[in-house]
Amino acid sequence: MTKRNDFSTAYIFDEATSDEGMLKADAASFHAFNPNGVTELLPDSEDFSHKGIFLSGLCLLYSRHENCHARRLRDYAMRRKAFTWADLRYCVNGIKRDAERAKSAMAEMKEAHDKKEGEAA
Repeated sequence: MTKRNDFSTAYIFDEATSDEGMLKADAASFHAFNPNGVTELLPDSEDFSHKGIFLSGLCLLYSRHENCHARRLRDYAMRRKAFTWADLRYCVNGIKRDAERAKSAMAEMKEAHDKKEGEAA
């Protein structure tokens, strides 16, 4: 696969649907900031609010702003840290895995809260 470095910023941040053909720095920016990038799989902070409670522990682990893989990916995209393709793929795969974990953990916590609320009534 040939890598290209002539993608426009608008394309990387807004139009691209995958990182195919991108250089690693562009691929990091795509996944960190593009609506089709992997970071968008993680829940946003407000998704951790449920019936007046905030699931802060889950937010720290899994929100797109606090997740450790998402933070590292943003550092790569903003050129704050040197990285390899393997580092980038590790973050991408970590975000995919954490997005799935977030869904199940949030569902469990909300179910437990609703059950506890039902028992108290």
